[in-house]
Order: sequence, then structure tokens, then C-alpha cells
Amino acid sequence: MRPILYPLSTLKQIRDSFIDELSRSNQGKKTSLSFLKNPLPQKPLIKEGEMFQVIIIGGSLIKSALIKDNKTISFIEDKIPQLSTKEIFLSFVEKYLDKKVNYIVINFAFPLQPLLKDNLLDGKLSSVTKEHKLAGLINRFIGVELEKYIYQKQKRKIKATVANDTICLLLSGLSKTHWQNIIAGVVGTGTNFAFFLDRNTAINLESGNFNKFPQTATGKIIDKNSLNPGKQLFEKEVSGAYLYQHYNHLALPLNSTSELNQLAEKGDFLAQRLFERSASLIACQIAGIYAYQESNFKFQISPVRQAQGVLSDSQRTKLPLPRLC
Repeated sequence: MRPILYPLSTLKQIRDSFIDELSRSNQGKKTSLSFLKNPLPQKPLIKEGEMFQVIIIGGSLIKSALIKDNKTISFIEDKIPQLSTKEIFLSFVEKYLDKKVNYIVINFAFPLQPLLKDNLLDGKLSSVTKEHKLAGLINRFIGVELEKYIYQKQKRKIKATVANDTICLLLSGLSKTHWQNIIAGVVGTGTNFAFFLDRNTAINLESGNFNKFPQTATGKIIDKNSLNPGKQLFEKEVSGAYLYQHYNHLALPLNSTSELNQLAEKGDFLAQRLFERSASLIACQIAGIYAYQESNFKFQISPVRQAQGVLSDSQRTKLPLPRLC
């Protein structure tokens, strides 16, 4: 069986549906997009010359770095186990905390309801994605829970600031261009996009939950057997946590999307088609955000390939994107 490729007419309809969801979300109407408004601190949290720790918690990897004077002092990368409970998550993060620092910055690849308090941005976990259950952490503020846990375990007071990974990626673009010219996208284990609403507010779309598109037959099976059926439907069609599973329902079983990529590089037609379909759907969201914002943007995005036809010729000349196969 061959995976279907959406015709250009369908891709344009998906793009237009995404634009409509953006508009309705900004008007406060309920849509498949979360449209989470992240208020940004107005003064620095870290004093000049003070060391702090940055921890990136993704769907499959954790990365930790000690930073001082904008220089990386040390760096660690490791795989993430199945984060099934609050206790497993907190004890796992504790292993990577450096005892010399008081401030922890957490880049967290899960949906968060943001709160700015005392110049500290924190996030309440609103739902789970990427097949991590995180039982006991739903509707809890990640930074607060970590601070309490470390004090109970080590009798040490720390300050933890937490933001969604796409918001962190968006903020990183401020070192390169003006806030009005940036859109951030994560296309990895999961999928999401973010942009600035104004200079003090960053929007996390949680666009992996977008559902105004025709699901594939394999996507419906994957969704039914997932930990969160009926949610993150777009993510289940395009992201690394699920893409190889589409192949498994059509051919021989694989263990990861990394293995799927290896097959694609060797010329496996089925694997290549799955990546092509994923890229075409991602391009629908990119084109939708571009059209909605009506400006010239620089994308901060992990590698994707441009789906021909979803972006008009005029849009392609203005929008710097990686090339699609």
C-alpha cells in the first residue's frame, strides 16, 4: 500500500483552514489551537556575571548547559526515559541540576499555560504529548513543583523559570532580528509554531493539535492506539514521535523515525513519500502563519523541506525556508 499525498487543492484548503483557526483564536473563540499568550519579563532575571543553568527537556532528549557571561561552561546531552509520573520527571531532572547555581531556566517541550509572577515566567502543564504521561503534573506549575521538590530533597532554594520550547526558540531569534520579523517552529519529536503578538507577548499556538484536515487511514489507527486519542492529530501525521508508525502499518516494523530516515536516504519509496507528506502538511502551517501576519518573516525552525505549491511564488521570494525534495 502506498501512503497518499494530498493534492495541491487539498493543501491549499488546509492552509486556509489554519488561517481561519488563527483568526478565530485571536478573537477569543475556541479552536483546535491553544493560542497561549506568554507575557515576557521586563527586566533581567540574572545579574551580570552570575552563573545559571539551562535545561532543555524535549520529547526524546534532555540537554543541560551551565552559562556565565553568555558563554557555555559545560554541556550535557542524554536520552529521556518514559516520563510516566510526576516523581519520575522530577527525580530525572534533579540528576542534572548543578549544585552551584540558584537559577534554572527550563525549555519544556509540552503545552504550558504561562504565568508571569515576580518577573519569573512559569508554566502550568495543560496536557501531555509525545506519548509521555506525566501523571500528577497536569494543571501543576512546573517551576513551582521543581522548586518544592529540590527544597524537600536537598534543603536548597532555587528559582526555576519555565517556558515552552517553541517560545524559547522564538526568543532566541531576538538576537538576530526585530520581534516583528520572527516566527519559530519546532518540527522534531513533536510539532509546534509560535510568533509575537506584540513586543511583550509571545504566542504559543500548540499547532500540533490542529485538526482541520483530512486524517490518513494510518493516522486514524495511530491516534486510536495513542495515550491521548482525539488530540494532537496534526502532530500524529507529521512528527518524529509518530512518523515511523505510519510505515509500520504499511510495511515492515521500525523502531524509530531515525530508522525511517535511513530508509529514505537509501531510496525507499514508501519512506520518502511519508516524509514528503509530512513536509507538505508542515508547509501548510508555515504558509498560513505567513498569510495571517502579512509581513516578511525570518523563520527560526528545525529542518523541514518546502512543499511546492502551498506557498505562492511571491511568498517564496519573501519567506526564507529550507528547500524541499
